[in-house]
Amino acid sequence: SDMTFLGGAEVIDPRRARRAVESQSAEIQLVRQSDSGVEAKLVIPFRLHEAEDRVVVSFGVNRDEARWGFDRLALGFDLALTHGFPVCKAEFEFEGEGYNAAMGWIQVVTIDDRANGRTWSTVDTNPRFRAIDNPFATLGHRPTLFDAPGPNPPRADERWTAESFLADCADLVRTRRVSTVCGFSWGYDREGGTPSAFPPVGVGTEAGRRAAAVLSDAFPSRRFGSDFISELGDG
Repeated sequence: SDMTFLGGAEVIDPRRARRAVESQSAEIQLVRQSDSGVEAKLVIPFRLHEAEDRVVVSFGVNRDEARWGFDRLALGFDLALTHGFPVCKAEFEFEGEGYNAAMGWIQVVTIDDRANGRTWSTVDTNPRFRAIDNPFATLGHRPTLFDAPGPNPPRADERWTAESFLADCADLVRTRRVSTVCGFSWGYDREGGTPSAFPPVGVGTEAGRRAAAVLSDAFPSRRFGSDFISELGDG
């Protein structure tokens, strides 16, 4: 299906997107270039628990902070400053039912603060989840990942990259091991305070290994698999 929250713009050849698809199984189905930035849809097939389907990532640029609920976040700055930053939603269509469809999303964010010459990575999770040793950004039955970053804190010259992974736990309730099913990266560059979003691309096991190292440092009581377990995954 077409993207539901991306407006009309000139359709361009996906090969002209800013970054190439890295995962052999991922496919950018649509890329649009507008005055506000790049808009795209990425589809990643996967197979798990003897069932198969796909993750569908819809990606665009924030033009209306009220539409995305920024007023609920009590951010303490002019919400119009969020304009131009990316909006990303990942849903998965899965033929498995019941507990087979119980999974989570994990997101690791890397910030390259070029003005200060610093680069670091962090697990992007709800602070309430972190307090109970939960690394997931969202968790449940066929969960959806939604994220819309902004200038918090403001940095004039940076690259913000999120690596988002659909994750599975083998027995759901007892194991402390988390395995990666598939993943993608997305984010923005900011120069002179102006953000420029870059569209999602599929990632492979190299990204999984980087994320596992960050996750293991942040959540030492858990075990994070660095290899993709999907039969259709890269690696």
